[in-house]
Amino acid sequence: MTSVPVTVVTDSLEKPSLDDRDYRVIRLGNELEALLVHDPETDKASAALDVNVGNFSDESDIPGMAHAVEHLLFMGTKKFPIENEYGQYLSANSGSSNAYTGPTSTNYFFDISAKPDNDQDPSDTNPSPLREALDRFA
Repeated sequence: MTSVPVTVVTDSLEKPSLDDRDYRVIRLGNELEALLVHDPETDKASAALDVNVGNFSDESDIPGMAHAVEHLLFMGTKKFPIENEYGQYLSANSGSSNAYTGPTSTNYFFDISAKPDNDQDPSDTNPSPLREALDRFA
C-alpha cells in the first residue's frame, strides 16, 4: 500500500463536556480534508463522503444524472470489478452502506465491524475490516 502524506489540521475541536470521543481533522496529500472520530467504546467503524454535486448540477436534457452516477458507484470499479462486491464485503463484516443525492451534494456512507473476525484488537497483522472497506470506498 502506498503511503500518502497526511497533515494534522487540528486536534482541538470544540465539543460538549460529556463527549468522551477524540476528534482530529487531517489533510491528505490530494488536499482532501477528513474528520476522524475515535470512540473506543463502539463496536462499529464508519465513513462518509460528501461530493459537491447534486441534482441541481444535472444538465436540462439529462435529468437524474447525479442520482444515476450515485448508483453506478456501487456497481464495481477497476480495482474491484465484481458487481455488488462492496455490499457483500460490508455484509460479511456486519456492515451496510447507502447513499443519497440532494440538490447540491451526493453523500455516500457505510458502517462495518470495528474489530477483525477474531474479535481481537486491530493491528498491522490483524487489520480491522475498516481498512479494506476504505480501500473499496476510495
